Order: sequence, then structure tokens, then C-alpha cells
Amino acid sequence: MVTLSNYARSWLATQLGLRPTTRANYEQALRLHILPPLGELVLPSVTRTVVKNALANVLKAGLAPGTVRFVLAVLRSCLGAAVEDGLLLANPASGLARAIRLPKHPRPVQALDAEQLARFLDTAETLALQLFPLFLTLARAGLRLGEALALDWSAVSLAERRLRIAASYTRGRIGPTKSGRTRDVDMSQQLVRCLAGLERSVGWVFPSPRTGGPYSARYVTAAMHRVCRSAALPAHFSPRNLRHSFASLLLSGGASVAFVQRQLGHASIQLTVDLYGRWLSMRCLEAVDRLDALR
Repeated sequence: MVTLSNYARSWLATQLGLRPTTRANYEQALRLHILPPLGELVLPSVTRTVVKNALANVLKAGLAPGTVRFVLAVLRSCLGAAVEDGLLLANPASGLARAIRLPKHPRPVQALDAEQLARFLDTAETLALQLFPLFLTLARAGLRLGEALALDWSAVSLAERRLRIAASYTRGRIGPTKSGRTRDVDMSQQLVRCLAGLERSVGWVFPSPRTGGPYSARYVTAAMHRVCRSAALPAHFSPRNLRHSFASLLLSGGASVAFVQRQLGHASIQLTVDLYGRWLSMRCLEAVDRLDALR
């Protein structure tokens, strides 16, 4: 009979759409956390109780809840494929996050507020002028850093105020977006004016002057840390926090969750609400007042 170790390796080999970094993370989750306690078991022996106990043990051993959640997601996907292949009757990893009492969000999202974001952008425009258009794109369009680095001019429509997000640049390679899907993102007027002022001597929207290709994520992150220090902002803020700021400021300003979800490229509205729900307004007097006019 097939062991989980043998099946997991063959399953991973069939996951052709994964980005290199995602594949490496899957391999690490299998090698370090899944196969040591479960790999030698034949698939019918990988029961819900066995999986639950193994995950509870790694959680008790001090593994970060977010990492345990990722490990569970990898195992759930692998065992789901085994169900489809007729090797298991049901997926024993389904619904286990609650059973092992994983915190829903181990690390609350951190975002710059409006004043902090304005201070960051003002400082960046002075101290990191070459990177300012990139920082503004992250803050005004909510892109992931890799998505912004992968932008070429064919994906930019200034007239329609729209970006086509179809790729991501990670560790020197162009690959698919995190979701694997293409999406259109609306641009603010300020962002349109900024991008319209850039040179188009190469295909990349944000080319490195040194290489002509995209900047590395490490370089951009280090530059952001320098700007934050100069702007008297927390030094741990990273490009991801600009994406969080985009979402939180839109939601606190009354934008619909559906719009923010589409802009960010989230797979579901629930994910958007889970991450940014604390910025949603719980009151809307104007809406209930409009009901009076229906009488």
C-alpha cells in the first residue's frame, strides 16, 4: 500500500502551477513537519485522530500558529488529492484548525494610518526619489511587492486608470501571482499622474538603474526601512504594510468589501473581512436615514 511519504512526493511533483518560492515552502512543510510523524503510515492509517494529534504536538512544541496553519493547508491539499485518487474515503485534515484550537489570526495586520502614510510618502519623495513611484503604487493600488516589481508597460492603461496584474517577480524569476489568477486594479489620479511622468526606455515600469531589470525585494525593503527611520516611523514597516494601509484606509473610508477584495486579489470576501474587519465601519446613519425617504 502507498505510504503518505511516497504519495506526498508524487503529489508535489504534479503541482505544476506553483511559484518557486511556494514550492520550496511546500517542500519544507513536508520535510520538517508532516513526513517525520506521518510519512511512514500507509494512507488508510492517516486518520483524523492521527493528523490531529500530530499537529497538536507541533503546536505544543512551539511552532508558530501561522506556520502550523500553513502546514495544515499543505497536508489538507495533499490528502484532498488522495481522496480524488480514490486512496482515501474522506480528507482527515479538513476542519482541523478549530479542533486543535489554532488562533484565527496569530498576528494582527499592521497598517500605516493616513498621517503616517502621508509622512512616509513625503519622506520617500525626498530620500528615495527613484523608488517613490513604486512605493506610491503599493500604497495607492494595494499590490503585493512582487506584483509591482513584475509590472511592464503593456499592463498599464493610463487612459482607463487600470493595471493588469498577471505576474509576480520573486527571487529573480517571473512567475504567476499568488492566487494564480489575473486581475485588473483601479488607479488613483495621483498614481496615474506619477506613472505618466516615468520614462519608457525599457519594458519594466520600475527598472533598476543598475541592472535594467526589476529591483530585488530585499533592496526595496531595505530602502523602505531607511525612509521609515528618517520619517520617525516604526522601522519594521515593510512594503506589505503599504498594501495593508491601502485596504484599511479604503474600508475605513466606506469602500465596499467586494471592491477591496477584487483590488487585493483575495480568493474570497471572507479572507478580506478576516484580515481587515476591524477597519469596517459598524455604523451607517446615512443608510438608515435613506429608508425614511421610502415611506
